[in-house]
Amino acid sequence: MGIFFPIVYIGGIMLYLALGITTTLMPIFYADIIEYGEWKTGERNTSTIMSISSLVGSFSDAAGAVKS
Repeated sequence: MGIFFPIVYIGGIMLYLALGITTTLMPIFYADIIEYGEWKTGERNTSTIMSISSLVGSFSDAAGAVKS
């Protein structure tokens, strides 16, 4: 083990903490988007927003899996 192991270890912990926080906050963001859309248009489009978010997530996973 080198001198850089603690730096890499701490960086990994920070990365996974940030991913956990982001995963926790996403449903809150979706709820805000749905509420704002209802306020602006007068219609509640929950299913449309959630299905589009799922589609965008699938596209981003596919784009991340492509190897150049």
